[in-house]
Amino acid sequence: MEAKLAAPVTRDAPTKRRRRSGFASSPRYSALNDRMATALSLLVLIIAVPMASNRPIWWLVWGIVIGGLACVYLWRSRRIDRARRLQIHSYRLLFGVALLVPLFGLAQALPYAQFLPAGLTALPAALQGIKPPAISVLPDATVLGALRATTYLTFLFLVIEVATRPSRTSRMMKILFFGMVLHAIYALIALNLLGDFVFWGPKRAYLGAATGTFVNRNSFATFLGFGLILGVAIIFERRAAPKGRVARKPHLLSPENLEAVFYGLMIAVVALALLATQSRMGAFASLLGLLTTFTLLRRNGGASIGRLAAEIGVTLVALGVFFVGMGGDTLQRLLFLETDSGTRLDLYRQTWAMITLRPFGGFGYDSFAAAFELFRQPPLLSERDVDLAHNTYLTLWAEQGLIIGSLPPLLLLAAGWLILRNQSRDKDKQAISAAALGVMVLGAVHSTVDFSLEIPANVVLFIAVIGMALPNRRLKAPAESKSA
Repeated sequence: MEAKLAAPVTRDAPTKRRRRSGFASSPRYSALNDRMATALSLLVLIIAVPMASNRPIWWLVWGIVIGGLACVYLWRSRRIDRARRLQIHSYRLLFGVALLVPLFGLAQALPYAQFLPAGLTALPAALQGIKPPAISVLPDATVLGALRATTYLTFLFLVIEVATRPSRTSRMMKILFFGMVLHAIYALIALNLLGDFVFWGPKRAYLGAATGTFVNRNSFATFLGFGLILGVAIIFERRAAPKGRVARKPHLLSPENLEAVFYGLMIAVVALALLATQSRMGAFASLLGLLTTFTLLRRNGGASIGRLAAEIGVTLVALGVFFVGMGGDTLQRLLFLETDSGTRLDLYRQTWAMITLRPFGGFGYDSFAAAFELFRQPPLLSERDVDLAHNTYLTLWAEQGLIIGSLPPLLLLAAGWLILRNQSRDKDKQAISAAALGVMVLGAVHSTVDFSLEIPANVVLFIAVIGMALPNRRLKAPAESKSA
């Protein structure tokens, strides 16, 4: 009798211990992650509304919101399961290296330049007699830039924490995609039916081009390109999902085919809006990103090299016909590519002069506009202002030097390698992994000639897709690991 009474206690004890340790996910913890995943996805779409949040007041507001969400999440998660370890433990090294960027920015803003080697605070020959108080030529902007970078890392932390289940990641992908479809529809309506309307006042630049809620057409094109990639990934994910047994033979109007047609129409809407931006590199970089995602998904689906090459060829022909038929303005701008590139090359040459003068210290995070005025020479004297280098890599090196400024692209390469390595292992994440790698290709290519990944709305979307694709691990609590 005593043995029978003791048996249930023996069986229940390990179960309770696993639940307390976080090794088995609790319903309350899962519900918290569900709510936070929805909130983060909607926040990405909202951030894109007020001028892509490319104004200090807006990204400061969103920084407060993201910081508040992180505090609430940590507080609630600790109350639900204090012993559960966070996913960030798997990425301690990546986050530690990434924190060097804002920390170095704060160091650039400190007023101790008089104690530093002259090479870290060098100025052009015409200003040799001036000794700046800090490395940064605009310390206040540098501090704010460091705060913004910390906000991005906090957002990445939240995405990694909640994207632990395939069903949750799939729902986040759909929310983001359909939100971007709404952005594309609004952009087309504002351009064609509302007289090139923007809600913050008269439109003064990019007249006749779709900009949606963005100011710059190229940045909006990157945003839409991310949407195209997500749409293609969702179609493949839906078609690869397990299907229940059906009594009848699949037909042309089957639910699966109708669903694919629906998503195809939504993708076409986003593609039309992308062409309406008239962004040359936006269209080209989006094509490369799409081909990357398509190739990975088809290879994972078992397509042979020959079949894949034929499919890519047919796709390129179809896209070419679509581009010629619907992208007349963008095609016309391509004809003047060589004429427009002269000023951009002069800008790159003068930016490189900034980098060579301070190769290690930089001129201060978020201080490019002020620093460039010290180097501006003909033929750029006729320009009203030059606040961006139109090349994100050069901007990073000019602002933070060759070492710290190289960390963001190197970290993205490391993240891409982790995602690529995990793609073949985790079938549940193949769609979002392929989408993330396509998004990386798009961003990397477009960043060579523009500043799309310096716009907050694009950055948070970029981070969201990559964070969802990073491999997650079910982590044990420290006490349980020791006992094991």
